[in-house]
Amino acid sequence: CRYIPQLGDQVIYLRQGHQEYIESRNSQERGPWMKYKEKIKDAEICLVDDIKYKTLPGSGESCCKIRLIFIDPLSKVSGKHFELTLPELVDDPDFLVEKTRYDSSLERDWSPGDRCSVWWNEEGGGCWWDGRIVSISDKSADFPGSQWERFNVEYDADDVHRHSHWELHDKDTEWEQTQAQHSIDFDTRKTMLSLFAKLDQSTRGNHDKLGIMKLRQTSERPDFINTFPVPLTLEIIELRIKNSYYRTFQAMNHDVKVMLSNARDYFAKHAKNADMSEKMSRLSDWFERKLSKL
Repeated sequence: CRYIPQLGDQVIYLRQGHQEYIESRNSQERGPWMKYKEKIKDAEICLVDDIKYKTLPGSGESCCKIRLIFIDPLSKVSGKHFELTLPELVDDPDFLVEKTRYDSSLERDWSPGDRCSVWWNEEGGGCWWDGRIVSISDKSADFPGSQWERFNVEYDADDVHRHSHWELHDKDTEWEQTQAQHSIDFDTRKTMLSLFAKLDQSTRGNHDKLGIMKLRQTSERPDFINTFPVPLTLEIIELRIKNSYYRTFQAMNHDVKVMLSNARDYFAKHAKNADMSEKMSRLSDWFERKLSKL
């Protein structure tokens, strides 16, 4: 599965993969190695410190601008930070990997001749491809010992492609067991779902002081959806909480703030919804009070 960044994530940043991505796309973005030179290792532990959603110029596709902080105390760049623009990587391998997934993937000792499966993304979804590891080697002499795409996998169609540890799946092991799962704790999830239930209850009668009904209706409008790179809604956030999507409280709180910011911006631009601007301010205050207690 592809990495979808969340605020507060600990990730492994693969410099080699990022460098290859920039070169293949002729991107004008400057990688952190331009500033920190050889001090950056081929794999660095980083913290996702900030996320801003943007629209890629000329394409209309959404992306996110991420600020990463190097947090390995043994790293020469510990405490330093950099920013990168992360588009939706459909045809390119992830050069940011959630740390728990990276660590668990290295526990499997793959050898030439081993059978494996790899998930390939395709338009509208994806599928598993079965293959066999034919060799293991550094992809580049510039990154000796790097874990980046060091496995040469031959597929049943006789195609050979390079892959990384975290992309390989052992068919004899349940997929869920290979993915280290962690999310916000049960009590916090329970409290948040209770808060969303209270929001639903607040719409009963003719008051709707927090503007929940109008917000739900507006969030389904095409002009609202097309205004924002990531049009988060109350329904999406509630569903993510139910499905244990959020890995940290920070990530959930960030989505709430983005959702509220989108709503305030939208209603502020529509004079006929002046009362909704006031209600969105109340809703923001309500969330701030409730979340500050968690």
